[in-house]
Amino acid sequence: MRIRLMAVILVAAGASVIGAAPGAAEDRTAPRGHAAASIQTVSSNPITHLSQFADQTPDGSQLIELYKAARTVADVEAANARVKDQVLQAQSVGSELVRLHAAKMTACENVDASHVDATAGKATAFSATLIKIEQEITKSLSTMRQKVAAERSVSTRAKDDVNRYAVAAHEFSRLNLQTQEITKAIQSVARNIRTAAQSCMPTPIPPLFVEGSTPPSGVISARRSHPTRRKRPANAAVRRAPSIFRYY
Repeated sequence: MRIRLMAVILVAAGASVIGAAPGAAEDRTAPRGHAAASIQTVSSNPITHLSQFADQTPDGSQLIELYKAARTVADVEAANARVKDQVLQAQSVGSELVRLHAAKMTACENVDASHVDATAGKATAFSATLIKIEQEITKSLSTMRQKVAAERSVSTRAKDDVNRYAVAAHEFSRLNLQTQEITKAIQSVARNIRTAAQSCMPTPIPPLFVEGSTPPSGVISARRSHPTRRKRPANAAVRRAPSIFRYY
């Protein structure tokens, strides 16, 4: 039941990422096509080995530099498209991890926890990176609004840019939220894999034919619990029998 719940969470997260709020139409045509191609690539190349999970899990190491280089709202929107692709990749990794975990645990196969831990670590790093970026976008948007509001003659383009920036910030916030849910699901699967791996280990039996081994304490106590019967003397019946020559 818990595995199914995590699978539902990951699928819902992917659906929310695909349906994130769009920005301006002229700047969103290329990113949407790129994201659709990414979805098709991910679905056509399923992950089959645990060693592949860590390699295909994004950690967001290059995203901060990408947003640092942004100078216009269009740059932020293009960076958001890159983030969306990586969120979809993380969602695909999480779904495959849930599927592979369920299959391996059903067959009680041995699972290398180091690969799972590496996958969870990269997902955690990716989530932390998006939190930092959202904080910077929020501050930048607030500063832009104050600057435009302080100008005496505000152009229509400036107002539109503020609105587009607000939409881009909202979209990134949704991506960040979905990443947090995906990361939690991946971490939960990693914990379940460790727990299930321990339960799949066979229970050892005591060694057989070991010299000098003593019976279990329960057997000894069971033997001692039965009282021993005293042997009757062989001539007891003779002593109790009346003698007919006693009075002669």
